[in-house]
Amino acid sequence: MAGDWLTQCGLTGQPLTISVMPGQVVIQVQQGNMLV
Repeated sequence: MAGDWLTQCGLTGQPLTISVMPGQVVIQVQQGNMLV
């Protein structure tokens, strides 16, 4: 499950843009106000 994978990666709670294309899933983290 994608949700479980995101939880394991610690990305939950952050604004994400997920693009699903044939054979490819692109996840972009929107780093607007976050301190990296």
